[in-house]
Amino acid sequence: MRADTLHVTLVFLGEVAESRLEALKLAAQEVRGERFELSLDTARYWEHNHIVHAAPQYMPPALAALVGELEQRLRQHRFAFERREYKPHVTLLRHAQWMDASLPEMPPVV
Repeated sequence: MRADTLHVTLVFLGEVAESRLEALKLAAQEVRGERFELSLDTARYWEHNHIVHAAPQYMPPALAALVGELEQRLRQHRFAFERREYKPHVTLLRHAQWMDASLPEMPPVV
């Protein structure tokens, strides 16, 4: 992954029509969250989509609250999105092939 594409997704929307971008911006502007620290301290492999990612061992409650509030605002603005358990992560490698062995330990990125 290129450094300029690294990110943590809060809510996955997929494709958004250009005509809905203003509503999306408004929904995001309505969200207020508390400051928190996120420590990406574990490397993991998702076999189902062949992705290696960095994830936190512990999710800050303020991050869970932020995601919940964003989802609420998006529903109010009639956006459809995937409703599944939120798992914060940063994708590091796509199309990875890995065995059952654990990935090497990684130093925390805060």
